[in-house]
Amino acid sequence: MWATGRRLGILGALLVFSVFFFRPLYIAALRGELRRTLPETWEATATNGSFTTLVPQLLGNRYSDEALYAARVKQILIHGVPYNPYWREDRGISSWSTDFISHYLLAGGVLLFGGSLPWGWAAAAPLLAALWFLLFFKVLRWWSQKDEVALPLALFSVFFPDFYLWLLDVNFSWKLNLERYASVFFQHHSQVLPAFHRLPTLFLTMLLLCLLFLGTWRLARLERFRPWAALLLGAGYALMRYVHPFEYALGMASIMVFTAALWVRESAPATRKNVTLAFGAALGGAAVYGWLA
Repeated sequence: MWATGRRLGILGALLVFSVFFFRPLYIAALRGELRRTLPETWEATATNGSFTTLVPQLLGNRYSDEALYAARVKQILIHGVPYNPYWREDRGISSWSTDFISHYLLAGGVLLFGGSLPWGWAAAAPLLAALWFLLFFKVLRWWSQKDEVALPLALFSVFFPDFYLWLLDVNFSWKLNLERYASVFFQHHSQVLPAFHRLPTLFLTMLLLCLLFLGTWRLARLERFRPWAALLLGAGYALMRYVHPFEYALGMASIMVFTAALWVRESAPATRKNVTLAFGAALGGAAVYGWLA
């Protein structure tokens, strides 16, 4: 049964990656066709550069951090450190230490594509979508104990952010809805102004936080006191400070509430010790940050 579930997970992850990687490949093909067939129009297009396959959408997207993250990753490719991309003199550790874990993780993905920032960024989104699918599949499979339940629910969870607007639409014209579904992948004017529905930064930072939540749940289910596992988990929460401040605050608040709930409600002694030690390690990391500041 485990082997079957693992194969389903791998096949589902490959499917998710392929579906979401199709979008940037399709947009690149459209832009290449425009460049070959209408070179004069391409030269007059303001978004005809290599990096501008991403920038127009990034600047207009509500996740405005994305353009900053891309610029920081570019600094890693040039200097090895995510320096301030807008102020050359700002080279102190305080200028690049914020969110540096996210920057280096994204830079690693870019290096897999030969240092191409556009392709690395475009591939990061489907890769993270595949990792999200594996996380959903694992949790749902544990919850349901059935592959036939976990697989469709995990797929729905991953694709829902792209389709929910159309699922909730009150228009019941199948022709109009079909056109809208198709527009998720086959976008109008994609050669000039590509629209990427998935941006990697937010999905990366939230994935790391959810992995910590999953680790906390597994630690709480252990029947023995495991101090090293608790300390490592607490260090993970503390390091979220260098992933993103929002996820760091959410993570610290969540483990604090969970620890308090274990002491208010009756729970196993090992569970209390493990989670409390993890929370203490996370608080210790926060104290170190305050001392360094």
